[in-house]
Amino acid sequence: MAEGRSLSNPQGLDPGDYPVGGNVIVEIYMGGGKRHPVPFARLPEPGPFTGWDNLNLMGIKYELQDKNGQWKST
Repeated sequence: MAEGRSLSNPQGLDPGDYPVGGNVIVEIYMGGGKRHPVPFARLPEPGPFTGWDNLNLMGIKYELQDKNGQWKST
């Protein structure tokens, strides 16, 4: 991994550059039964029970605003 990046901080964001808090965004993809472009679960199809593939319709991201007013997301 690149310097400053880790599994818990994959984009190498410096916590000192951000205020405490941000926005959590949950998206439910209503794309006619298609997977979310970046699904939260990333599960294979088919699964062990009915509706298993519905877990791939949800995406979650966290947004932070840095000191310069730029929004970044993970």
